[in-house]
Amino acid sequence: MEHGICKLCREDKPLCSSHIIPEFLYRPLYDDNHRAIEVSLIPKKAHLLQKGYREPLLCFECEQRINKYEVYFRDIWYEKKKLPPVVMRQYVEINGIDYTLFKLFHLSIVWRASVASRKEFGQVQLGPHEDSMRRMLLEGNAGNENQYGLLVAVLVDSATNTVRSDLIIEPVSTRVENHKAYLFVFGGCGWYYCISNHPSPPFVRRLFSKTGTLYAIKVDWLKFPLVKNFAQRFRNRFAVEEAPGSRK
Repeated sequence: MEHGICKLCREDKPLCSSHIIPEFLYRPLYDDNHRAIEVSLIPKKAHLLQKGYREPLLCFECEQRINKYEVYFRDIWYEKKKLPPVVMRQYVEINGIDYTLFKLFHLSIVWRASVASRKEFGQVQLGPHEDSMRRMLLEGNAGNENQYGLLVAVLVDSATNTVRSDLIIEPVSTRVENHKAYLFVFGGCGWYYCISNHPSPPFVRRLFSKTGTLYAIKVDWLKFPLVKNFAQRFRNRFAVEEAPGSRK
């Protein structure tokens, strides 16, 4: 086990091989041999991925601290199926969510992406918010609805209305109104994390609150901006690689 400074508690300890996006979120992508095809815009050959990205980030104690948020999300999202596998209406209302555990799970995702060194997460740069989130995770403090708001789009196949849980795409920097945000795709949804020194937009605050209710909009996955942009950029990269005289 590698020794170093834990990114969360900042103590010098043995470090675990920490995942950035939890392994259970990759499971819908794997085939019968526990393999998924990795497609990346970073110049490298596509290869079979047998587990999610990891690197030495956290000590054992901090891994356990973060793990309780992951266990909660996995339980409600996959075991209790709070997000139904088929969505017929134009929005989804999900009730009975523990605001603190759910929000800290999502803060842990965007925070780990920011502190990670892997190029796949290079667009996630929290700046001063990195330490703010670190302290929130360390203290188990999810903040209020004004701080780090969450906007959710459920990605469905328009022909069948089934949720596309088999997608994980490199996160990108974007904007929600005048607020900087980071967009991740996993768990059948596009997750917009609003990162700003100012309160989250009023409509975002109403979409997920301490009442334990989450509202998510239904979106055709093929029309979702991140999916469309990724597909177009990958097609462009493929065309360049296949052009006469290009280097293989």
